[in-house]
Amino acid sequence: MQTVLEPEPAYAPPAPPRKNRTGIMLAMGCGGSLLVLLLLGILGYALLQRLIGRVPPPASYVGTWEAHRGATVDRIALAADGEARYRSDEQTRYGKSHMFVNAYVIVDEPKHTLRIGIGPVAQQWHIQVSPHVEGNDHVMQLSGETFHRIGDYMPLSNSTSD
Repeated sequence: MQTVLEPEPAYAPPAPPRKNRTGIMLAMGCGGSLLVLLLLGILGYALLQRLIGRVPPPASYVGTWEAHRGATVDRIALAADGEARYRSDEQTRYGKSHMFVNAYVIVDEPKHTLRIGIGPVAQQWHIQVSPHVEGNDHVMQLSGETFHRIGDYMPLSNSTSD
């Protein structure tokens, strides 16, 4: 009986490692989740603005107000329906800085606060002297600043060229 030897197979290199896509999938899943949370947060913020902020301010606060602090001009525009805008422009040696908030106003006279906006996108003042007439001028004092009423409610522009 004769033994038949089978030829040895040729050397085959090992199969390349499979690409691990778990990290990519995890990153896309986390990124997508963050995007969804961000969108839900924005929608929640807008809804909260509508629910809380629509309390009309007292009539004496309605109008457009302006205060000057050195090189800074602050303007507050308060509408009778609770819509509010705040704009602050400051001229520095490096140029002009600009802040703008467009939201709803909350005037809490028992706590002596006037607030435009909600959360981190808000500006709040302490009402030291509520709106009143001095001579021919309507004035109020908020957080140490004297605001003069310059007219009826006028929506403030967010443009930096104003």
